[in-house]
Amino acid sequence: MKLKNLLQLLLLTSSVWLWGAVSVTAQEATKLETHDKTITSVLRKSRLIREIPQIGERERPSTSAVMLVQSPAPTNPSSVQRGVIQVTGVQANPTAQGVEVILQTTQGEQLQITNRSAGNNFIADIPNAQLRLPNGDAFTFNSQKPIKGITEITVTNLDANTIRVTVAGEEGLPTVALFDSNEGLIFGLTPAVTAMQPPQQPEVEQPTGETPQEIPSVSPGVATDATAEDDAIQVVVTATRTEEEITRVPRSVTVIDREDLDTQTTLSPSLPELLTREVPGFGIASPQANERGVLRGRGISYLIDGIPVSDNFARPQRTISLDAIGRVEVVRGPNAVFGAQATGGTVNLIPRRPEEGESNVFAEIGTTAAAGGGDSFFIGEGFGYFSRFGFSGNVNPVDYLFSFSYEREGSFFDAEGDRIFFARPSDENRTLNALGQLGFDLNEEQRLQLTFNHYDIERVNNEFIADIEGSEEAGKARGIRVGQQEFIDTPPFFDRNTIVSLRYNHDNLFGSSLSAQGYYRNYSGITAGINDFREFFGFISNALLLDIEGGGARLQIQTPLGQQANLLWGADYDYQRRDGFADFIDPVAFDESNGRVIQRIERRRVLPYSVGDLGLFAQMQWEVVDDLTLSGGLRYSNFDVNVSSYTSYFRGFDIEGGRFSFDDVVFNAGVVYQVTDEIGLFANFAQGFSLPNLNVIVNNPPENLNIEANTDLLQPVNVNNYELGIRGNWGSVQFSLAGFFSNSSLSDAVQQVETDEGFPIFEVVRAPQREYGVEAALDWQPSDNWLLGTTLSWQEGDIDFDDTGDFLPQSTYAISPLKWTAYVENQTLPGWRNRLQLLAVGGRSRNFEGGGFDPRATDGYVVVDYISSINIGSGTLNIGIQNLFNNQYLVPSEQLNAAFEGFASTATASRGRTISATYRITF
Repeated sequence: MKLKNLLQLLLLTSSVWLWGAVSVTAQEATKLETHDKTITSVLRKSRLIREIPQIGERERPSTSAVMLVQSPAPTNPSSVQRGVIQVTGVQANPTAQGVEVILQTTQGEQLQITNRSAGNNFIADIPNAQLRLPNGDAFTFNSQKPIKGITEITVTNLDANTIRVTVAGEEGLPTVALFDSNEGLIFGLTPAVTAMQPPQQPEVEQPTGETPQEIPSVSPGVATDATAEDDAIQVVVTATRTEEEITRVPRSVTVIDREDLDTQTTLSPSLPELLTREVPGFGIASPQANERGVLRGRGISYLIDGIPVSDNFARPQRTISLDAIGRVEVVRGPNAVFGAQATGGTVNLIPRRPEEGESNVFAEIGTTAAAGGGDSFFIGEGFGYFSRFGFSGNVNPVDYLFSFSYEREGSFFDAEGDRIFFARPSDENRTLNALGQLGFDLNEEQRLQLTFNHYDIERVNNEFIADIEGSEEAGKARGIRVGQQEFIDTPPFFDRNTIVSLRYNHDNLFGSSLSAQGYYRNYSGITAGINDFREFFGFISNALLLDIEGGGARLQIQTPLGQQANLLWGADYDYQRRDGFADFIDPVAFDESNGRVIQRIERRRVLPYSVGDLGLFAQMQWEVVDDLTLSGGLRYSNFDVNVSSYTSYFRGFDIEGGRFSFDDVVFNAGVVYQVTDEIGLFANFAQGFSLPNLNVIVNNPPENLNIEANTDLLQPVNVNNYELGIRGNWGSVQFSLAGFFSNSSLSDAVQQVETDEGFPIFEVVRAPQREYGVEAALDWQPSDNWLLGTTLSWQEGDIDFDDTGDFLPQSTYAISPLKWTAYVENQTLPGWRNRLQLLAVGGRSRNFEGGGFDPRATDGYVVVDYISSINIGSGTLNIGIQNLFNNQYLVPSEQLNAAFEGFASTATASRGRTISATYRITF
């Protein structure tokens, strides 16, 4: 098929979309809606399609009041403190006067009410009570415009032992009467206006669009923490380590739920690319996906289910498959609540949880095809495919989940049709991921959960090497086919990661709740692949081979301090041992075979060290009044580092090992003030405490490095971060804006500089450093069928290299240029949803023109993606077109790589137009 055929197909699709979305008159729209409902009803009865939530039922988690819960283990059916009354369901029924809201409980007469009004809103707090389903999961009730005169009714868990009922009047304060009955406590609501209309079906909040579970007396809808098909769980957030609403957290937090993951992974299974599109402040991801990434110009701590998986260097995006993740939470800014390395922010990857019901089976298949440049449409080698299968269930007192996925990636091609060559292979891979969970309720208050995840990726097509000469001419990395390579005494590319954890929860231990977790993890892999450095250092290598093993334990206890405050305290310990090796390749065998024979002649130990991290913490939250919440805490951190003797990779220096340690106490404080029901303000001060970038220091050490001397090069990084923000939620419009400033006296910024041999390497800069920026997000739902949104990130950073007060710009490797994202989504027809999204990256010349180390100014670019979701049978077909207009570009870090002389063979262009399709079904 030619390019013009593709354009014709897109034109036809766009025409149908526009016809269904905007071309009908109001009268025709009414007829169409009635017609669609009739067709949909027939199709549903015949099981040709299944119902999925429409856009009007979705909620944007980045700015809405999503619940953030510390314990990722499913809650026990009786996981409520003694003396706390459980409300197991909520109903809203029409009456002659208005509507009645029933809080279903057998102890309704024991509920005590404290009520107040704020403008047109009636607010009632019910202490010593919690919304809990019979299985123990928390839920939230929400009904939008149930009757004329009342715009919204919400029933939520305000904190660990308080329910809040809020009734928003349209033109005045509703009249409320209370009644006790055998069903529970009843709120009789009469609006301030007399005209009535039948109430809409009330909904329980659910994060964006999965088919919800059936729950007693509450219709499907949105559960802030407990009812979505793939998110029917409590989730972990590193902002507080406790159950909390985003609106009460004095931090910038981004939540990516399972539906958003399904949408974005239709385009690409790359975690860094997803975070680039979804998270303000996140740096522009490299297509090689071999960077830890930066957030607000600094390093990121990655967690899987609260377990640290990013050491000082390893790439966590290669430690779990995105299809095994149920939710991603990103806390922006330094955060020592969970330990080290989070000077820029924390990314928590929370695995899927067992679905409700005794037995569930799910399956998913998909394919990807690379579209070439010029007149070609599909490139045969660009085809890939994947599949996922699993089952879960609940048989009291046991719940379980098993998920297995397989993916075979094709070759990657840029917009000009050239095969992209990766210094570290990212295409032509085979990926396996197995996730297993087993939970056991010991009794009503105690639970054990065992979790296992194994990720395995290896290169299956080793027929290509770097086209050095062609890459230099083209200014980008290109690959040439040499035939299947033979690896002798050295492995081809692979990544393997295994995590096992055991968690114990006690919900009422002398009035407190306890969570204890032990874990083990093992990682091995190759970070770079084949590198021909003969022009600069006289060798060819297969580097770097990493072997990382470790484990740790976490203990935390939450103790209520009266009705308005609570204290979280505990301890963490993490240990990891790592070895790094470089295999040096026989150059004669390599040349005589035209790059097909990769035979090891020497193995050098280059990255050996171990790190122990002990932390003791205490965190307090106090609700001073209903609209004002204060929080603050301390953490004592102690690092013990042991470096073995080794030989440096590039220079061949022999470095004598040694041991050093350091400790410190870091502090955080925050305030949240709810100005009105719609607008909230927050302010935060947080400190981060981290190791410097040991990988770069150990890999490229100065010749006279003395580990025992503990010089400035090895001193820790202490970061102070100041943040102010505002959040707004007007139902159909949700908005957030935050500004930040961070500084440290000793940075661990990485600059790329040329060696005496003319080869660029990374070096750590230990000097005063600062970053500052603004981040904004806006989501707007103008109607039930339309959803629009945008984010904007601007940041800058400076370093005082000589500690003289003269700050110079930071490199574009660390500081992301201006980043703007936007999307528009339309419910074109029942069962058919379409989305266009845009990523625009600005240029940056500040470090190039301002006396910095950047070899050039970077250029901006724009990328547009298209995603379509269609209900077919009992499943959903997702179709995605990445880089819809086939734009040729290199991300900023790759533009810098291409500018270094002799380094273009490692500078990868981004993918051209790539078409993907997935089909998901649960039965």
